[in-house]
Amino acid sequence: MIVVKNHECYHIQRLIHPNKEWFKGEVYTIGLEYNNFYKGIINNLGYLNQNINENNLLVKKIDNYLESYKLPELKDNHTSYFECTNKLRDLKCLVKDAQISLRQYIKYIQENIFEEVRFKHFKNFPSRQKCLYVTTYHDINNWIEIFKNYQYKILKIKITGKLHKTSGIFIDTDTHPLVNFYERARKYWLGEIKNNDEIEYLFCGKLYIVEEYLSIDELNKCNST
Repeated sequence: MIVVKNHECYHIQRLIHPNKEWFKGEVYTIGLEYNNFYKGIINNLGYLNQNINENNLLVKKIDNYLESYKLPELKDNHTSYFECTNKLRDLKCLVKDAQISLRQYIKYIQENIFEEVRFKHFKNFPSRQKCLYVTTYHDINNWIEIFKNYQYKILKIKITGKLHKTSGIFIDTDTHPLVNFYERARKYWLGEIKNNDEIEYLFCGKLYIVEEYLSIDELNKCNST
């Protein structure tokens, strides 16, 4: 972690409701409240259950499916095929919903473990839950690839405050043993770089928006002149 003053870098802002769109010339203070990334994790926990009732909760739906599941009776080939196809379709939907929901809960657990390790051992570092994720011109193409399916714009900014460089490879939403999440968090905050394609910069402090670009081509064109 380093302290920077008027350091030039970039931020890719997703243009999605209810995120507040930023514009050239504006000034912001980062680190006082949860960022959009962490808010999104919280808001999407259980998002599949928009009309919440006991039978609509995902685990309950899986329990009900397993309790009611039985092989179709062997009648004529057409009926058996139709019933099997319907059961397979229902099962695939349940598995897909379970995968999405499980990933969100793992994200929530992981972020809170990383925050726990930061608060205990790296207290002065920018928090993942409240930071702004920034990048360099050199690394920006790797992040553009992640944002390619979203509407976004690129902001050139000048920042003054705390900046932590590390590797995003330690962020992995899978079912690791709990001890592994703590070990990954420790390496993350130590700033171990395992993969140059996954470099993250976490910033907290004040920023000024110097310029805005609607595409990476527009940014590249400006930097080539």
